[in-house]
Amino acid sequence: MTFASNSLVSGQTNFNRYMPVGLPGMMSGMGSHQTYPHTNTVSALDVVTVIPPATVDNSALYTLSVNGATVSYTTDSTATTAELGAGLYAAIQADPVVYGLVDASLNLTNSVITLTARTIDFSILATTNVADRTNDIAIAKTTTNSHNLIIPFGRFVGRQSFYPRDPREGTSAATLIDLVSGYEVLGVTLSSQATEKVGRFGNAKDGYAFGYVMNVLKNSGTYKGVWVEAVDPDLVIGDSPNIAVSVGNQGKITKIASGNLSVANNVKIISGTEQSFGRFIVLCEVRF
Repeated sequence: MTFASNSLVSGQTNFNRYMPVGLPGMMSGMGSHQTYPHTNTVSALDVVTVIPPATVDNSALYTLSVNGATVSYTTDSTATTAELGAGLYAAIQADPVVYGLVDASLNLTNSVITLTARTIDFSILATTNVADRTNDIAIAKTTTNSHNLIIPFGRFVGRQSFYPRDPREGTSAATLIDLVSGYEVLGVTLSSQATEKVGRFGNAKDGYAFGYVMNVLKNSGTYKGVWVEAVDPDLVIGDSPNIAVSVGNQGKITKIASGNLSVANNVKIISGTEQSFGRFIVLCEVRF
């Protein structure tokens, strides 16, 4: 909306000022709605595999260092891959420093040891005494640690089947929808004071930081609807709703069907596109 001064006084200039009709994730109207708490906790731990050689040096010292902490095993005179794998695995479990950094598992079929970081922010740096061995251990990183950043307000979030989930409550980890299949759509992230948890004043962000619980709208109920961030500048009432999955637009609403996730059975666009502090928003009924 715009507004102007009603009566000019000497020296005053008439002016217009834009006021947004809503904010992403803000409800419109009054009534009751259905929300669930879901967590912004989707992440991956660092994973490294330690692969003993097919031919193992006899009576040889093999060492494995994990971020500076070292364990070792000395093979016997008839060394085998299974012997080396089991020996190093036992050494890892017995060392309080190394085992405090990583969890370890041993594949009894191929003697490969898998090291998994115990915390999300820990990156595994594993090395061996390669210069001392004819047949050395191979090390490969199979997963690099990662986690969600901020999940903005007014976006659709969902869960995949492997996400942690509370079987009693139905709540789970959730993330912005970035694929056209494999997700159960949970609803829209509602705006809240979570922005204060991310940063204050000029550093504040409009969204839920990693590790925090999100208020997710499952059903707009008797409210008129919820303002959802949109891709398109020209949406109109009745446009067919789809959830955008492209990078930068994940979880936004769009009328473009190709390459996006249709939610026509659960979402209704009930306004045209509006602007809200540089972002496009549209009012939607949500019924999941």
